Amino acid sequence: MSKRISLFLVLVCMLVLQSFAATAGTAVVRYREGDVERTKGGESNWKMLMVGQKVSPKDTVKSALESQATLGLKDGSMITITENSFIALSEMMEEDGSYRTTVDVITGQLVFAVQKQERNSEFKFKTGVMAAAIRGTEGCISGNVHGLVGLKNGALQIDLFSGEKALIRGGQVAFKLDSLIVLNLRSAGDPDFHKRLSAILEDTTFVREDLIKRIQEEDAAYQELLTVARKDAKCFFEALPDTVHSQEIRIHGRCAAGSKVNFYGEWIQLDDEGKFLQTVTLDSVAVGEKRFKLTCSNGRVNFDCAEAMTYYKPAEALFQNTYVLTSPVPATVCEDGLVVEGTYQVKDSLATLFLNVGDVYKSSNLIKIADGESHPFAQNVTLSDRNGLWNVKTASLEFEVGGIKDVREIPLKIDHTCRGVNQNPPALQFIGYDSLACKANIAIGNSQDDMGIFKVDIDNMGGKSTIVEKNMTTKVSLKPGIHDYEFIAEDQAGNVASISRTLGCFPNKFFSVKIDGGNGNEVVWGGLQAYPGGKKAPIQRTLRFSIDLPNENEVYSVMVRQNGRVILKEILTQIASLDYEVPVELMPRKNKLEIIVKHKSGYVATATKIYEVK
Repeated sequence: MSKRISLFLVLVCMLVLQSFAATAGTAVVRYREGDVERTKGGESNWKMLMVGQKVSPKDTVKSALESQATLGLKDGSMITITENSFIALSEMMEEDGSYRTTVDVITGQLVFAVQKQERNSEFKFKTGVMAAAIRGTEGCISGNVHGLVGLKNGALQIDLFSGEKALIRGGQVAFKLDSLIVLNLRSAGDPDFHKRLSAILEDTTFVREDLIKRIQEEDAAYQELLTVARKDAKCFFEALPDTVHSQEIRIHGRCAAGSKVNFYGEWIQLDDEGKFLQTVTLDSVAVGEKRFKLTCSNGRVNFDCAEAMTYYKPAEALFQNTYVLTSPVPATVCEDGLVVEGTYQVKDSLATLFLNVGDVYKSSNLIKIADGESHPFAQNVTLSDRNGLWNVKTASLEFEVGGIKDVREIPLKIDHTCRGVNQNPPALQFIGYDSLACKANIAIGNSQDDMGIFKVDIDNMGGKSTIVEKNMTTKVSLKPGIHDYEFIAEDQAGNVASISRTLGCFPNKFFSVKIDGGNGNEVVWGGLQAYPGGKKAPIQRTLRFSIDLPNENEVYSVMVRQNGRVILKEILTQIASLDYEVPVELMPRKNKLEIIVKHKSGYVATATKIYEVK
């Protein structure tokens, strides 16, 4: 079943280019239960308050036992006058886009849901002991000697007439005894709990410490009641769009069948499946954030059981203050970066126009003059790999006037072949190489989301090229032997990085050692000369051998041993030839000559020659 609730939510956002004089505002009766009467300012006769009636400044409203009424104010705020209450709407003024509202709570209790106050607007409550200024919050206030205030959310500035001041926030209550007391309570701002709290404060037998303890116990007990009640409450609103432009907002929802629910002060009926539809009609200039709450009741407590939120932005308001984008769309980004140009025409000194790119960049306000005349704006932004913006798909212009926000996306075509965009050259790192496996490991960096070519030049004779599209480590195959390598990476903008190395490749290789005259035994006869004392002089011979390899650079070491004693050893750069002539002295016995050659791959070749002197 659908009911229409007209909420005259007026929030003048200075989108109209004419100025307004101060005018009196009004509130509209949304719901009434029981005996609630009103007397107009300056009159003494009381008349029954009717749903749909307007209540004006200086009007006074009173409610009887088990009676209440809900009023909707022009700025979208709602106040509920509970039973046995007496209030006066002292001030409701609209002037140049701001609102001033003051409500005097003379006796009883007032429940409020005040919308966020824009600019110079203000919403005040007064009681017999204090004044309270609100900038958007929900809660309750009592007109008793204690000046009891409780907040569900938001903030409220309290000024006691005795001179004390305090700022309380959601989840807090404040009241006056001998001085102002502020307590953190989970049930703060709940109308039913506020009523219980008022009753506790009327008991004058409690001393201060016992009173606080009693309040805290009541808070805990009330929270237990809410916990039980919320388990059975299965209500929800269907999600509203983030922004709506139509004055009529249709709100769908559903609760457990048989639930008792209240929407903006009015108890509503559910269909057999627990579904409901409520239609809210907004004033054409009621710009701003809108929150719609559903209150449930289980007969013992009332509690918030669902909330919907949207932002109302009337379409026609966007054309009151304007800007025009004159630069091309989509925007091509190359050497000059992103260039955004246009004109604007505003009269609101608080109007803003920002250029946003990704999550990194936001310009200063591009609107410099608010005189209603046309003025140019321009912004240039470098989008590159250095600032992380070279892969952003869109930029946006964010135009806001008086709470109305319009966001326009600008598609981007970013050219990665431009050096103004692709500024970081590739990075190369030589990790190491394996001469036996003939592989070198090269790390390629600064190539993520880029495209380039990786080349290997061998001995200035060129080599293989591969395409690179991300950071990676690549294995390069080496050419057998020792060669000069240059590893080169070039991105699509022509940025180049290179590393040069001289590397050897020595795969496992079988080879032999050849001794002139062949291996095996050889007998050497006579020719020994006598030394003084009868000793024989050694015979001089030359051991000739060759290593069966194409290049001495492949040899790691050459060693010759005679009867186990090393008579020659050469390593790496000491090796200058593959043909050896080694002089040896042969003694009058067997002379075992061993030749041991080690290849750089680790392979070892040996040869043996034995000379026997007789």
